[in-house]
Amino acid sequence: MEKEKLEFERKVGHKGEIIIPEKFRTKIGIGPETNVLVCLKDRKIYIELEKEDPVIVFKQIAETKPIIKKISPNKSYEEEIEKRWNKVKR
Repeated sequence: MEKEKLEFERKVGHKGEIIIPEKFRTKIGIGPETNVLVCLKDRKIYIELEKEDPVIVFKQIAETKPIIKKISPNKSYEEEIEKRWNKVKR
């Protein structure tokens, strides 16, 4: 299976900014207020999502509203954590 190669050409604005195309942002999950890491390596600029600090993530999960309903013993804890994490990401 061949990897999809996405390329674009843009002019740099007066303040040095460029617009990342929507297709790129959607593909890797960049939205408003998303922190990214910009790296320069061998005259190439790389943009990647900033790595998340697990301590901050768990703190955000813990600070969400407490669960009023009981967790079903048949439901996995991973599903519950995933649901809470999705609330934090919004």
